[in-house]
Amino acid sequence: MKFKVEINKISQSSECILKLNKLPLTEKFGRYNKNFEKYDQELHLCHKTGHVFLKNILSPEILYSKDEYKYNTSGSPLSMRSLKHFNDFCSRFVDIYDPSVVLDIGGNDLHLMKLWKSFSPKSKYFVIDPVCQNLDGQIVDEINVIGKFIESVNLKDINPDIIVCRHTLEHIVNPASVINQIIENTHDNTTCIFEVPCYESMIEGLRLDVVFHQHLNYFSVNTLSNLIIENGGQVLGYEINHNGSCGGALMIAFKKNKGSRQKIKSINIETKIKKLKNFIKNHKLSMDVLRENFYRLDGKKFGYGAGLMLSTFAYHSKIDFSELTCIVDDDPNKNNLEYENVPVKVKYSKNIKPPKDSIFVITSLENVRPIYDKIIKLEPRRILIPSVA
Repeated sequence: MKFKVEINKISQSSECILKLNKLPLTEKFGRYNKNFEKYDQELHLCHKTGHVFLKNILSPEILYSKDEYKYNTSGSPLSMRSLKHFNDFCSRFVDIYDPSVVLDIGGNDLHLMKLWKSFSPKSKYFVIDPVCQNLDGQIVDEINVIGKFIESVNLKDINPDIIVCRHTLEHIVNPASVINQIIENTHDNTTCIFEVPCYESMIEGLRLDVVFHQHLNYFSVNTLSNLIIENGGQVLGYEINHNGSCGGALMIAFKKNKGSRQKIKSINIETKIKKLKNFIKNHKLSMDVLRENFYRLDGKKFGYGAGLMLSTFAYHSKIDFSELTCIVDDDPNKNNLEYENVPVKVKYSKNIKPPKDSIFVITSLENVRPIYDKIIKLEPRRILIPSVA
């Protein structure tokens, strides 16, 4: 890439709702560096479509280092629960136990296609993801791997009957172009099932920490439906998993439209801007209360949950997490890990025993409820969480 930061072209017909000066990168595990680079960002809303997006586009080399990109399909209990929810949703529109040709766009660790292959071993499976560039052209566990960006792949060569795409569209600079590419280059009966972070859930849960550089787009039910309809698709159905990642996930199924075009969903731009600004205001109030409680309480403090978005949580809460003894986490692989841009170390929960009456901050907002239950067993003095969980 020749650029370091590029301006999103949609921003020419949009309003800046929030400036995020020197916003840190997320998911950066490694030795702490107080001079780790930060990048200015802006959250915009398009006056024409109501779509919410980021203005500044960072180079993929900055965002998606092979050794550092942590958003894998498999791994945490949350990921596995979300995957089951997604498969249940898919089963409403396709037979996942007897598909023919299946394509996963953005299936980084191949986990979803391996799972589907265990359901139907005779089907043909493909994965497209640039993070798999070292496997490009190879067949791994009978899955055809294409380590490229979707924009550079000829889908007619694959001719998929089912396309799944989980937590990828929000990363793409021009999602309309990709949806159009899919609809124009697949057959009439190809069923597409996408999952993206849900804008409505983000607003409801006051999760401004999930606005970060990798996620360029913030889709609501209406904006994503309209994008599909405007590019020749027909929406078959949708569902919101409020317990999904990034505060909640929107799942939507669609096909090529072979009849009259569906009606575009109406969006009141002024109302959406007002709600978005209220969300930002209420989030700030929530962070102010959390920070006040953190600093007014004396005693030994621990975090619980080595969240990938800890840096943006720290950014908004303005809490110095170096004041924590450590962050406790139930993943043994995270023992003794550090963050490159947050001054705190992670300890595996079985290797440390916080004293009774300790103060805990839940530091993985993706897992507030299960973590809360774990902390209760440690007999804490106080558990600090944002006001909405």
